[in-house]
Amino acid sequence: MIARVTTKDVSAVTAGLLVAGVVMVGSGAGNAPAASNKVTIPLRARETELASAFALLRSLGLRVAIDRSASYSSLTPAWVAKLSPRVGTRVSIGTVVTVTPSNLGPRGSPSVLKSHPRYRVPSFIGKTAATAIAWANRHHMYWSIPAIPTLPASSAPTLFAAYRVTSQTPKPGGTIVQGIMIGKGFRPTPLTLTLQR
Repeated sequence: MIARVTTKDVSAVTAGLLVAGVVMVGSGAGNAPAASNKVTIPLRARETELASAFALLRSLGLRVAIDRSASYSSLTPAWVAKLSPRVGTRVSIGTVVTVTPSNLGPRGSPSVLKSHPRYRVPSFIGKTAATAIAWANRHHMYWSIPAIPTLPASSAPTLFAAYRVTSQTPKPGGTIVQGIMIGKGFRPTPLTLTLQR
């Protein structure tokens, strides 16, 4: 049997909803809570490479400082050795998190395109490291930064946007290839960048 809903039933339900609404407004339960201005430093920021940790911390509204120079390349990224404040700490948005990098971590293996691409390298002098790295990645070239400088509290959107190129190898106008064969081994010939803050 299909139950019929009468006008009396609807009126009763409507009245009940109105009473519930009055109770919620009177008690303040319907008011939206104020947005928190604190975030927790996540474990992921401690267990990843430096550029990813930087981006993650910035996405949380935190500023990032780097207290030690480290090498960084497309095959051998710098990793995070320590964060201060520590993982799990609740901090205010805008707080400076200091990252201590390390070069002890997983390393990649080079792969070579059969087409053996060659390109003329533009000038990256004065441009951000992010611009130079994006060009190298887009052209399937390796890149290397022998020493990322220390960094005071930064609000740059990414790690490599916080630095500018002061010199490069190959020089502007030079030719770059993925690498060369030495005996039976392959040695990458990366776009090598010197940076400053």
